[in-house]
Amino acid sequence: MMEVEPEDYYPNGTASGPGDGGEPDFDPEEEEEEEEDGAAVADMEVEAEDGIENPQETLKQCLEKFASPDFIMEPEIFSQLKKYFQSGGNPEQVIDLLSSNYMAVAQMANLMAEWLILAGAEIQTVQQLVENHLHDMILKTFDPKKADAIFAEEGETPSWLAELIEYPTWRSLIYRVDIG
Repeated sequence: MMEVEPEDYYPNGTASGPGDGGEPDFDPEEEEEEEEDGAAVADMEVEAEDGIENPQETLKQCLEKFASPDFIMEPEIFSQLKKYFQSGGNPEQVIDLLSSNYMAVAQMANLMAEWLILAGAEIQTVQQLVENHLHDMILKTFDPKKADAIFAEEGETPSWLAELIEYPTWRSLIYRVDIG
């Protein structure tokens, strides 16, 4: 088994959790200097924007996401891991949650498609079956709030969207969910 140094899990450079003596020492003179520069206020604002103002709430939200099926495949996995570890999250807990909730739905769909092709189905037929099923499932489960969250999180139009709309099937789908 590969050993990973604690520093790899704790981006802020402390390998121990809050309250156990691993925090940097507090220097009141440094705090006064920051306040004079206005940096302390700016730091608090950035902290509040990142949602790390309440570490316990952030940990709870992250753990709920990590417990959902195949969350490890979601585009937001890295930003959630960052929030989790910055809030003092336990690496073993997140590994257990992500691995035990990995269902491999996308990989199973690919495997089924390969089996159909091996069984003699035409590649174009299999591709059309998969696209039609995905199209129908997206229409059934589309949540505009979740879609808006993707744009809000990225801060700009996601790069994958341009590639997606190049294909007529997906372009028409985007128009339907946008209008609907």
